[in-house]
Amino acid sequence: MKRATAIMLLILFAVAGYSCKKDIIILPPNELIGQYFGEYKVVRNIPAGTQTKRAQIWWNFKDGTNYSFDSVVTVQGNALCPSFGTYSLEQRINLVNAQDPPPCTGDERDYPDGEFVLQRLITDNGSDSLYLLQVNNDPDNGWTKELFIRRDTLDESE
Repeated sequence: MKRATAIMLLILFAVAGYSCKKDIIILPPNELIGQYFGEYKVVRNIPAGTQTKRAQIWWNFKDGTNYSFDSVVTVQGNALCPSFGTYSLEQRINLVNAQDPPPCTGDERDYPDGEFVLQRLITDNGSDSLYLLQVNNDPDNGWTKELFIRRDTLDESE
């Protein structure tokens, strides 16, 4: 019976180890370095319901600690002003917007700032994408910020 139990435990650990191989792995910050293109979306709770803003953006993780982004096309709502800041990776990604962003008429509350859940998606054809999500569930002043960006295939930093 002990031998059967040991074999069952060995099989269980082997199956668990194999099934976890596709789990999302947090990579060191320098693994994110590169230029990305995608969409940034902010959904904000307002008294009349919700307000959604979307913008196509270029995002650049520069050197393992710094980032910058620029809004290319505003799909809906106000444009997101170009900005920059620092980031760190632990169990989540933490974005810290610069203290003095470039002058702009955009709403500073819409900037990607603070702690985000990070998922890295690599498809079978090698496409490298990042999905960042931040949610504040306050019914009167809450928001959802989503950033879905794909590594620029012309990026030379790979």
